[in-house]
Amino acid sequence: MIYNDCIEKSIFKKVVEGHPTFIVFQGKVNQKKMAALKYSVDDLCHHLREQGIGSISEVEFAVLETDGQLSVIESKKVKLKHQVLLLVMVSLIKIYFN
Repeated sequence: MIYNDCIEKSIFKKVVEGHPTFIVFQGKVNQKKMAALKYSVDDLCHHLREQGIGSISEVEFAVLETDGQLSVIESKKVKLKHQVLLLVMVSLIKIYFN
C-alpha cells in the first residue's frame, strides 16, 4: 500500500513538475525541445550570461531543470582555454611582483 502511494506520488510529481530536459547536448542546441518548453534562444543566452558564459559555442551540455534553472557543463576546449589564461595571469603577476 505504501509502495503504491509512493509510485503514484512520483508519477503525479513528474506530470505536474515535468522533468529535466537537455537543451544543449554534445554542443548542439535542441530547438524542438526548447519550443515545446516555450524556452527561447534569448532565454538560453540570458541564463548562460548569468553563469559567465558568453556564447552557446562554449557549452557541451545544458539541462533546463524543473525549477527553471539551467545547469551547464562547458566544453573541454573552453575549460582548457580558461586554465591557460589563469596560468598566464599567475605568471605575469609573479613577474610583476618579483
